[in-house]
Amino acid sequence: MKFNPNTYNPTTDSSPSYTGTAHDLHLVIEEGQCQCGCELQSNKGKRFRQGHDAKLKGKLIRAYLAGYDVLRTQGGITVGDSALNYAGQYNWTSYLERAAAKNSAAPTPTSYTIKIAGGREVQARHIDTTPTGKLVLEYMTAAGETRTVTRNAA
Repeated sequence: MKFNPNTYNPTTDSSPSYTGTAHDLHLVIEEGQCQCGCELQSNKGKRFRQGHDAKLKGKLIRAYLAGYDVLRTQGGITVGDSALNYAGQYNWTSYLERAAAKNSAAPTPTSYTIKIAGGREVQARHIDTTPTGKLVLEYMTAAGETRTVTRNAA
């Protein structure tokens, strides 16, 4: 399913102790805690609990796609940066860039089965999309004529 940046609320990904409003992704990370912002202790000498690096990648990807910055609070000091720059400290910028490309490149089907006058089903191909999001489809009649129709996107 394609991610919708318009419905993303960064407080759902923020640290549990963060009680502010949804202006940015807010991670509270104290000494010895997992770097994903879960506020749990990480194993000695490790930055993340098992699997929590993937949790942080997901949080950063969602923040990046929705245009939110990341705020990190440690020792009472809060520092902000873009999600892309924050990901850079873990060498994860490529993950965010790939997610953005994948999310924006949702393929539009090129072939549709539609019903035309008389209830006959024909194959139509997608040739354009109107500014209101309707599909412009082209099909061939039984007489060999090319026709176009406009339909709501499914």
